[in-house]
Amino acid sequence: MITHKPMLMKEADEILVINNGVLVGKGNHKLLMKINKYYRELQK
Repeated sequence: MITHKPMLMKEADEILVINNGVLVGKGNHKLLMKINKYYRELQK
């Protein structure tokens, strides 16, 4: 699935975070919230 909705992101088993066509993060919601600033910004 492709989404920009924070609630749907949290439900995924694995999330790929892409910014301007570049992969900037990979993992589940809990991990990305800890280690990925860009992902945290998407959750606001």
